[in-house]
Amino acid sequence: MRTGVDIGRIDLGLEVGLGYSQQVATYVHDDFRGQRYGTLGFAARVTPLIAVYVTRRIYLGLRWDVTMNFHRSPACSPGRCEGPVRAPAFGHHSLLGLMLGVTI
Repeated sequence: MRTGVDIGRIDLGLEVGLGYSQQVATYVHDDFRGQRYGTLGFAARVTPLIAVYVTRRIYLGLRWDVTMNFHRSPACSPGRCEGPVRAPAFGHHSLLGLMLGVTI
């Protein structure tokens, strides 16, 4: 879902998305070398953005993608994990980016 507000040559926007996420990691510690673990769960993405129109059709902007993962159930690759795995319950990721675009 995306919404926005136009203020002259400036667009303020907000994107929101829901989904399902999987995170996988491999141990490098000697006692667990090569053992993989992962988590599965609900994820939400929120992206505030700002775009400034340089001309009537070309814009430059800045966006900040934030993904919030709310994982509850551990999942391992077959044959790699033995016994219960202590995986993180959730993790968050963030990405800041520049936009250059053209409207049609």
